[in-house]
Amino acid sequence: MLISKLNTNYPVADTKYLVGDLKGLDPIFIGRLAYYAFISGTTFKITEGFRTKERQEELYRQFLRGEIKSAAKAGTSWHEYGLAVDTSSKPIRQATNEDLKKYGLCKPISYEGWHIQPNIVTGK
Repeated sequence: MLISKLNTNYPVADTKYLVGDLKGLDPIFIGRLAYYAFISGTTFKITEGFRTKERQEELYRQFLRGEIKSAAKAGTSWHEYGLAVDTSSKPIRQATNEDLKKYGLCKPISYEGWHIQPNIVTGK
């Protein structure tokens, strides 16, 4: 079991409000995501969460070939630390950083509405 180093100053909810692979994700981070889903009255689909270095390298190669819009170099992605998720769920994809701030979440990459991280990662 992972032990989070994130602070507990934000509300969390049961992960029953999230669907998808949650393995390797920080438990406080997913609790924050679950709470935002709960208050939105929905369930969030996590399309991708934790990534191995190898998976991140493959995504970066796809990016360099122009097959996908965006991908970080291996070793620089918060996905590799269990501190980022991609989601296809509209309520959170449409949320702004101002909306997410009070839940300890943010979208640090302006053109990636699907990418969510804890705000401690960016300081926002």
